[in-house]
Amino acid sequence: MITTKKYIGLAIAISLISVNAFAETWSILVDPLDSEAPVEVSASWSEVTAAWTEETDLNAATPEVMVPTWAVSNYEKVACDKEFFIQNTCSECFAGWNKNIWEKITSLNDSWTNPNTTEQIIYSDEQTFPELVNLWGDTTKWLTSPEDNTKFWKISQEIIWNDSKTGSGRQEFLLEWGKTVNLYESDLWATYTVDSTDKKEWEAIGLLKFPLAYHNIDATWKEWEKMNHTECVAYYAGTPVVAPVAPAEVTKVKTWPQSLILILMALILSFFFLRLRKKA
Repeated sequence: MITTKKYIGLAIAISLISVNAFAETWSILVDPLDSEAPVEVSASWSEVTAAWTEETDLNAATPEVMVPTWAVSNYEKVACDKEFFIQNTCSECFAGWNKNIWEKITSLNDSWTNPNTTEQIIYSDEQTFPELVNLWGDTTKWLTSPEDNTKFWKISQEIIWNDSKTGSGRQEFLLEWGKTVNLYESDLWATYTVDSTDKKEWEAIGLLKFPLAYHNIDATWKEWEKMNHTECVAYYAGTPVVAPVAPAEVTKVKTWPQSLILILMALILSFFFLRLRKKA
């Protein structure tokens, strides 16, 4: 009886091994990113919910601090010899940071310092709001929110308009010599976003223009003709986005023919052991 139980146990063990062998199927997975070059892609902003935020003050000077007009916070002043600077009649040029796809630019403001030893007059009806210029047309896309430039930008609260002393009815702001004033501020939720580009890293893709019109006053209080000054900040393409690719299934090995043979052998052995038990 004990011998028969051993036979039955052996048959069951062989059956279990056979079932496991039959079910034995495995997949060899490899990550194609390990063997292939990165793939550059351009995705739509609507597919992405996360973005980076940049807060930038172009001159970062308080109203009462005397600074040179070129003191631009976080930006490097560069020569205006690039073609896109020349075409946009830039007076002062700065190299902004490179911007990745889906990355936001927000909380912008610009300031102006009167470098003279006499006052300057700024008239409200001569000012135009800043604008972002797309340097590559259809191959690069920027998203502006809000799209209306008059809602994106506003005159700084430091600018207080007063009636012109000439009696012309114009609104003016008198900037004392050596003083700095914030001119423009973007709305709290206003953003520029790089939606797509096919440009390589550090290729210029956008130009932010800050225009200003002003009049110098000489020592005799004579008002001079209007002067135009445009500060330009170039933004560049960031690191190309690599498309996320799931590991690909390369090989699947099946062993069902061998497993079937083992199962049949186990059934035959089980039947043989049962016959021996009956004879015993």
